Amino acid sequence: MAHKPENLTRGVAGSVNYPNGDVADNPNGTLVNRQMLTDVLQTMQRAMILGGITPNGLDDNVANTYQVSEALGLEAWTDAGTTLTVTPFSGTVTIDPGDVIYNRYKIVGHTLYWQLQIRTVTISGTSGGFFIGLPSALTGKQFVNSNYRFVKLYEDGTTFKDLAVILGNNSGTGRIGCAVLGGANLTNGSNQAFDIDIVAEIV
Repeated sequence: MAHKPENLTRGVAGSVNYPNGDVADNPNGTLVNRQMLTDVLQTMQRAMILGGITPNGLDDNVANTYQVSEALGLEAWTDAGTTLTVTPFSGTVTIDPGDVIYNRYKIVGHTLYWQLQIRTVTISGTSGGFFIGLPSALTGKQFVNSNYRFVKLYEDGTTFKDLAVILGNNSGTGRIGCAVLGGANLTNGSNQAFDIDIVAEIV
């Protein structure tokens, strides 16, 4: 069980604002020892283990990256830019740079979070889905299919259709495929939109 601050050597008794106690400054302050620090250190190490991050033996800073912050999911999203490579299974898909509302990702441990919002998409011909090129920083990553989740929708302005995701770097080309569930085709026409939220374990 974790240590209560009030039970540390020369700790301060619990109060309304600090139910489990607090630490005191000098003179006669709370003693700095293993009991004081172990919960903090072990909590950070637990976050690293659960995040699948191996400590690099370096100080956490700008140059070395912040591994503990990454394990806790505190790092900011990385903007992947407005240039997307979208290739339909058949037919054509047209997306202008101004139609990409956001394209961002972050990696927490071994988990990739990738969000895309695209507006005014024009689809011509018959297609059951499309491929999306991975951001350049992710092209060397491999996806673990068994731990893949996909929970977003395809929208044509009035109706929603569930999308399935073809797992992994499709055909080794550094892209992910999205297809309408049930084998239906994407709606032919313009003014369509995609809200895509991808969560996948990577190695």
